[in-house]
Amino acid sequence: MLNIGARAHDYCTSGIADTARTISSYNFSRIQLALTKSIKGFDGKPGVITPGFSVFVRNTLAAENISIAVLGCYINNLAQPDSPKRKVSFEFFKDHLQYAKDLGASLVGTETGSVGTDGSIDYDNHSDKALRVAIESIAELVATAEKCGSIVGVEAVTTHVVNSPVRMKKVLDEIDSRNLKVIFDPVNVIDETNYMQQEKIIDSAFELFGEKIAIIHSKDFKIENGKMVTVPTGKGLLNYKYLLGILKKSKPHIDVLLENSIPETSHECVKFLSSIYESI
Repeated sequence: MLNIGARAHDYCTSGIADTARTISSYNFSRIQLALTKSIKGFDGKPGVITPGFSVFVRNTLAAENISIAVLGCYINNLAQPDSPKRKVSFEFFKDHLQYAKDLGASLVGTETGSVGTDGSIDYDNHSDKALRVAIESIAELVATAEKCGSIVGVEAVTTHVVNSPVRMKKVLDEIDSRNLKVIFDPVNVIDETNYMQQEKIIDSAFELFGEKIAIIHSKDFKIENGKMVTVPTGKGLLNYKYLLGILKKSKPHIDVLLENSIPETSHECVKFLSSIYESI
């Protein structure tokens, strides 16, 4: 059986009670919950998450038979040592790690972001210096996770500092901790230059750090006018039969969370994934 979930903010952004009811109406029981995106007016500052708030969120979701697969706290400044927002975002991330279990989660997820403070694409992102700063930052967060008994989940993106399976492997080799895992989105490490080698890229990820992959993100892609564009799962060129074959063999019951899925397309995405998985 494939555990298919969704990002909560793709379905509701008004409040946790509305989110729980909406997600339940689409028959999802596992979600990625980004508090700042899913709760209108939620202040993303250190100290706003409390034990009481955390238990309220967990109980509200549990009443609809929903649990958190990923607690999303995606910060952009892992490779920005002098960013004025760095301390605030790191403390906010650490709050997520501290209260993850109260919220009913274990893994707090982020991407590595950009050297540029506005999050835009920067040619320095793929430099050794940027990677070194990112590794030091991730190590700091992982040290907190170890104290809290929670997990840092890192996701690669082609335009970010950690942009490939090879760069991800370097991070994992330098930070040898059971409290560091990978959120793997194959589309995130594919672009218009390498999509014809997508099976090799997927193989590389599982060969280099398959044991560290804890979550799968699911979306799809097309090539339009020579550029890659993302589309809902099952509407593009990703070889899902190949990917799901690996998951069925090596990662049974792993959470697969939909991205680029809106309520109108979610049922079709779930049906697509489930039918392929069951046919393998």
